[in-house]
Amino acid sequence: MFVTLNGNRIEVTKGSAIKALIYKLELNEKQIAVEHNGEIVDTDAYSSCILNDDDTVEIVHFVGGG
Repeated sequence: MFVTLNGNRIEVTKGSAIKALIYKLELNEKQIAVEHNGEIVDTDAYSSCILNDDDTVEIVHFVGGG
């Protein structure tokens, strides 16, 4: 199945959770914010938020610096 991630269409395994997508992308979940179909996903819900075909996901990285 396919989802739109940050404007790009990507293939994911049917029934995948947000957490699996984060793992696949090799991201540190403590350094990102996730929006699923226009709603912010709480970090505690990454495992229970299941992706469906044609969903939209936006992932924003926090960047430190000075």
